[in-house]
Amino acid sequence: MHQKIENTFQDIHAQILSTPAGNDSFFSGNLGLAYYHGVLYQAFGREQDSEAAALLLEGVIDRFNSDSNNLLGAHYGGGAAGFAFVMNALNIALGLEIEEDEFESINEFLFNTARQQIKVNNIDCLHGTFGVIYYLANRQPHPYLDMLVEEICNNAKVTEHGIWFENILESEEKDSGVINLSLSHGLTGMLLILLKALPLVKCRDLVKSTVAAGIRLLLYYRRNRDSVAGDYSFFPAKIVPRDNYIEERVRLGWCYGDLGPALLFYRAAPVLENMELIRIADEIGINTLRREDDTSTWISDPYFCHGAAGLSVFYKVLQEESGRDQYAAGAAHWMQRTVSMLGEESRREAHYQNRHGLLDGLVGVNLTLLSYLDKNSIKWSNAFFL
Repeated sequence: MHQKIENTFQDIHAQILSTPAGNDSFFSGNLGLAYYHGVLYQAFGREQDSEAAALLLEGVIDRFNSDSNNLLGAHYGGGAAGFAFVMNALNIALGLEIEEDEFESINEFLFNTARQQIKVNNIDCLHGTFGVIYYLANRQPHPYLDMLVEEICNNAKVTEHGIWFENILESEEKDSGVINLSLSHGLTGMLLILLKALPLVKCRDLVKSTVAAGIRLLLYYRRNRDSVAGDYSFFPAKIVPRDNYIEERVRLGWCYGDLGPALLFYRAAPVLENMELIRIADEIGINTLRREDDTSTWISDPYFCHGAAGLSVFYKVLQEESGRDQYAAGAAHWMQRTVSMLGEESRREAHYQNRHGLLDGLVGVNLTLLSYLDKNSIKWSNAFFL
């Protein structure tokens, strides 16, 4: 299996480098490629990867400071938050010695934009305020991080069952009043980001109480599963109280599903001094290992967001977080499925269309394969709030 994964890794690497990226974004462009080369440099120590990462980042910096900037506002996936995250990560990994003034000019823009986003509930993890908070939480204590975390916690919707955050992702009409529990766009991801920020902020009691109240809401909506009826998940994807609607059938993936809450509970347990959360996390996470077919997982591609690669990485992270050896079997199973699906994909006429995607393309897949080839490289998944 090792040789097959290595061969697949080399083939995908060649595909990634075969065409230039069409934009500068983190999740589908030059920033993602720079991050990719930085991870490869840390894994293999090849100077060519260090040089490629630095050159790609330098090009993005030049365009960002000119009329050629094509980043989208403060977005994490496609804008300045992702840009700053990658610049910080590569500054550390490659020893680039980027001046703090360069970060501060971006930080000011991100802070001002994020505060305006809070006012209109545009707080998404990938496209809004929480993405900005996550970047800042990966650096060092900063007044901007303190203020944003305090404001976002005070902006939570309070109910008798706990708190949630309204996230206007597409439109007021579609998203207002919708309780999204996902990692990518909802409560699970937002609470994970607050836990990441916790050691760096002054309002720690507020953060702890917010995380505890958010977990209380998640547990309130936890359900008994009914696999006979096609319902395999403990947690719904969304709840719309005004319509008395619960989206109960949920895929198993990085973006949505039970793996996110399991990770959240493992990480929150020592912080909240609530070890019962570890028992709940074990029950939820280990139960997902029974879901291996297309019907119970909705897995139909090899990619990261809602595909096989994302599951392999997620189980590896859960194993490291919990120390539970059962997760290793899940990581191995979905690694095999990733390689198998890549073989099927390569035989299609228009295969590998998204060569530079982190979430839905080959860059994210090859980083996943790398996590098998180099046991120390899983830290790159930090880019996805893991």
